[in-house]
Amino acid sequence: MKTRSVAWGRQVLPPATLFLLGLIVALPLWGAGLLNTRGGGDSPFLLLRVHQLAADLRAGHFPARWMPDAAYGLGYPFFNYYAALPYYLAAILHVIGIDLLGAVKLAQTVFSVAAPLAAYGWARRHFEGRAAAWLVGAAYAVAPFHLVNLYVRGDSLSEFAAFAFYPLLLWGLDYLAEKPRARRMVFPALAYGGLILTHNISALIFSPFAFLYLLAQVGRTSKDRRRLLALGVTAFGLGLALAAGFWVPALLETDRVQLTAQTTGYFFYGEHFRGTDLIQRSLRFDYEIGEGRTPFAMGLVQATLTALGVVVLLARWGCHRRVRWIEGVGLAGLALSTWMITPLSRPLWDYLPLLPMVQFPWRFLSIQSLFAALTVGTLATGHRKGAEDDEEPPRPLRLCGGTTAFPWLIAVALAVSLAVAGLGDLRPDYVPISAEEFTVERLQLYELFTGNVGSTIRYEYLPREVVPRPWTGPSLFDPDRPPEARPLEGTLLAARETVHEPVRRVWEVTVGEGGAQVAFPLYWWPGWRATVDGEPVEVDPAPDSGWATVPVPPGQHTVTLWLGRTPLRAGAEGVSLLAALVLLLLILPQRHRGHGVFSISPLSKRFSVFSASLWVSLLCVLCSLPLLAPRYEARGEGDLTMDFEQMPLLHHNPGGLDFGPVRLMGYEYSADRLSPSEPLRLAMEWAGETAELTATVRLVSPAVHLRRLPDGWAEVQVPLEPRVEAVLPVPEWAAPGLALVAVEVEGPEGRLPPRLPSGRTLGTIYLRPVWVRAAEPPPGEALATWAGGAVRLHRVHTAQPTPNLLEVRLEWSATRPLVSNWGVNLRLVDPADNEWARLDAQPGYGFLPTGLWPVERRLPDRYVLPLPDGTPPGSAYTLEVTLYRMATWEKLGTITRSVPLTQTTLRPDAPVRAALGGGLALSRMEVPDRVRQGETLRWTAWWLVQDEPQAAQAEWRLEGPTVLSATLPLAPGSDPADWPVGAWIAGKAALPIPPAAPPGSYTLTLTLRNAAGRSLGTYTHPQAVEVEGRERVWELPPMGREVGATFGGMIELAGYDLEREGTTLRLTLHWRALTTPDRDYKFFVHVADPATARPVAQVDAMPRGYTYPTGVWVAGEVVSDQVEVSLEGVPPGTYDLAVGWYDPETGERLEARDAVGNLLPDGRVVLPDRVRVP
Repeated sequence: MKTRSVAWGRQVLPPATLFLLGLIVALPLWGAGLLNTRGGGDSPFLLLRVHQLAADLRAGHFPARWMPDAAYGLGYPFFNYYAALPYYLAAILHVIGIDLLGAVKLAQTVFSVAAPLAAYGWARRHFEGRAAAWLVGAAYAVAPFHLVNLYVRGDSLSEFAAFAFYPLLLWGLDYLAEKPRARRMVFPALAYGGLILTHNISALIFSPFAFLYLLAQVGRTSKDRRRLLALGVTAFGLGLALAAGFWVPALLETDRVQLTAQTTGYFFYGEHFRGTDLIQRSLRFDYEIGEGRTPFAMGLVQATLTALGVVVLLARWGCHRRVRWIEGVGLAGLALSTWMITPLSRPLWDYLPLLPMVQFPWRFLSIQSLFAALTVGTLATGHRKGAEDDEEPPRPLRLCGGTTAFPWLIAVALAVSLAVAGLGDLRPDYVPISAEEFTVERLQLYELFTGNVGSTIRYEYLPREVVPRPWTGPSLFDPDRPPEARPLEGTLLAARETVHEPVRRVWEVTVGEGGAQVAFPLYWWPGWRATVDGEPVEVDPAPDSGWATVPVPPGQHTVTLWLGRTPLRAGAEGVSLLAALVLLLLILPQRHRGHGVFSISPLSKRFSVFSASLWVSLLCVLCSLPLLAPRYEARGEGDLTMDFEQMPLLHHNPGGLDFGPVRLMGYEYSADRLSPSEPLRLAMEWAGETAELTATVRLVSPAVHLRRLPDGWAEVQVPLEPRVEAVLPVPEWAAPGLALVAVEVEGPEGRLPPRLPSGRTLGTIYLRPVWVRAAEPPPGEALATWAGGAVRLHRVHTAQPTPNLLEVRLEWSATRPLVSNWGVNLRLVDPADNEWARLDAQPGYGFLPTGLWPVERRLPDRYVLPLPDGTPPGSAYTLEVTLYRMATWEKLGTITRSVPLTQTTLRPDAPVRAALGGGLALSRMEVPDRVRQGETLRWTAWWLVQDEPQAAQAEWRLEGPTVLSATLPLAPGSDPADWPVGAWIAGKAALPIPPAAPPGSYTLTLTLRNAAGRSLGTYTHPQAVEVEGRERVWELPPMGREVGATFGGMIELAGYDLEREGTTLRLTLHWRALTTPDRDYKFFVHVADPATARPVAQVDAMPRGYTYPTGVWVAGEVVSDQVEVSLEGVPPGTYDLAVGWYDPETGERLEARDAVGNLLPDGRVVLPDRVRVP
């Protein structure tokens, strides 16, 4: 009996204590509300993903590929590209009855426990004593990067869960190597497939390590090497096949979504290597993110113990003159994973395909954590005895009938030190929210406030056709308006949505005569299908928005849309199902002699010990956590706030929002639906010392928050009292849609930052949103009408509140429902066409998208253009307002308005480079150091007014191998005589460099002259300007066809070469300049119908892909240019091949003449070769 209890204790206590350690690691998750992470407040991503996945599962959408309520309510295929196995666990828990918060926390806890248990199971196969294996599991559980994925990177449940699969996969390979049998492939295959389905990036970076581990196993095996290698590779293949339903569509359908933002900017790997900051300096791990602080590093205690383990292993090798294979593999894995984190691995990141998709080199800290834990574990004991281990392990004091105390003392001491270092400075904060409050509306508000799309911080995985990206959606723009279908073409008389399910929508529509192409508020993606009254029809994306469009005949009809499987997805899911069946067949018991009908595998026996003593207890304890954990009970909406820096999810503030000496206890709106010119009355309740404190309350567009614009719609300051009311008038130019209310508190010494209970400061506080209605009809007159009369621009108003800002207010209206989301370009130029400000955005910076405009309503729109320091004052500026298609840059219309700038930059203390006279001095110059032949040299000179200025002009001379000169105004459109004393004025100047200008070094000289032409002073710029020559060709190459046609008397088509490969024509055109063309022209190549001259395929471009425009050519120069014309989709027939030139500004073609001077019709040359399309 004693022997059995001792054996039970030796087997169960180590994993049981690791289970408890996993619970301790996850314990901070179980506070009231949602744990707030420090990686940008992105922990709500967990709720969003599980919420949406659970909705899919309830609707029978499996495997889930669509996030139905994200992308501002229009849905997008997030789950098709994001490995979500841990989220399936949480979603299933939610579906079976556990609340959303509890399901997320329970899934996190499961993997918190699973990781150390898996590491223990793997290490137990290699260590003689259980203490060392236990230490490996403990070190792995509290590895800093393991905790970072839980408490800092709030959306990293998948990466956190991958920690459990790393040791499981290596354990499975050990199990296979022990007895290379086909049935033993199941373990590593399931582990590898699970890793891929859990986190594809982790699978990508760990796969080379796992395969090298297999090769190490093969190398140490004395027999059956080929069999082991074959079975190991097959196990990897089965794992890949098992996960094929995910990774095959995710990889092969990347061209159907937008992924360009995944490896740029912050996500560029080159910004995230670790050098001297690889190891933190503090004993307790610092989880804060800030200036000079990063949690994406090793902990000091972790690094120290790992280094100590390395030293011990090296010493052991020196004593015994041999290397145990697991030690070699462990140190090699540690070294390789560490190297991948440092800049030394940069060449691999630069040239290895797919590796840049990892984004952050410090992601290898996860793999390093495993091998570091293995290395630390060697400090507690020797290795398992075997053929390569002859010596006896040390035998100090024994406990528990044979368990030695010395290794356990070491293991416990080291584990405690690692745990204290890892958990000692955690200081968690919580988002006070109840599970019931995370609704679709709250989800979409979180998207809008953060600027995210779904649960990615940019707009990854949006369908490719969704251009431009959205910033709001129908229900956020007007929550009181039901879902609305819109006609892309034809007349839509009525539309009503009758069924709204995650991947199925049903509409009752009535269409006018001639039918209509109806767009539904749903993003198109391959797989969406539709029927009209049960008859299948094509579903296409709407241009400039990506909404799903369906052709509907006249009359009343029922339109059903649903997401089905594409052949690729169906085939990939079939492969996964087949792999699962193969693994199931391998698992099924088989007949064996002497074992009766069935036998149980040794693996099952090994698992039965855990299932009897540990796993049942684990499940019971875990299942009770959601019942025992504290919950937050919501109490109304009067304390809801959000901030961008820490807690962007709208949440409560139990006990009030802490501003230091005062707390905001609650607030109340007079109304949350407002009209322009209607006041918003905000009543606030404060507690604490309110004396000498004021509150600044602002009503702003979301664009002010996300684009960091300088001001909002309305602002008021009120002295703080226990109860105070702020009145914010909604201006008449406030755009319709969602608006934000910001609150800041100021004291005698400045702004008082709001704080969390942990002491961390919050950003600007925003209360729950309000909405502004578009209630007024538009004014009768329109300055411009564009897009076939659908869009009217009624007003353009400008104001310059400061020298550095130009406010532009526009007023739009729509005459019919629009589906497309177009862009607005604002461009401010002076009389010399120098550009001083430019802005490209959707109306309202994306929060007033044309695709959501109500019909026949006044739509105010406001922009703030930053002006550079020194922008000259003057009344001759021109503002260009252009409406255009953002996907193609096609202009839909442009209007210009004269704009005065009245504010002047004053910098009387600006430095003086040259005092020139006439009250003027040259303060600064920025001149390029080189320019190429045919380009324009552009520079800026800053003038300082020291005294009453005179009218003056600048004579500029560029002297070198030749002399180029020009007399220019100091600042085009601005009279120096009007500049005040102390003004600091930026003047832009330009000097065209002729294409034939001799290359060489030139000097730029300024002579300032008064109105009479008298010199007021000179200045020579000390930096030379290098005019670079161009490589030019003067001899015609051999040509397949000679032509000799000319265009505008400036360009000759000497000849061409023509090749064809499949559906691609390769036409090499050999041009010769008869003189220098007077501007940059575009050429066209048409494959045209001989009867109508209408092109069926064409290319329009400037020479050499816009890199060698005609304006830089010189007389006699030969320019050869290869053009590729695609014949894809061209109907069968015989076609002409025609070439010509035109002015891109006016579209007017150059006159074309043949080799003998005959005028050719239509400004084009028809080449002698014809194109035949079979």
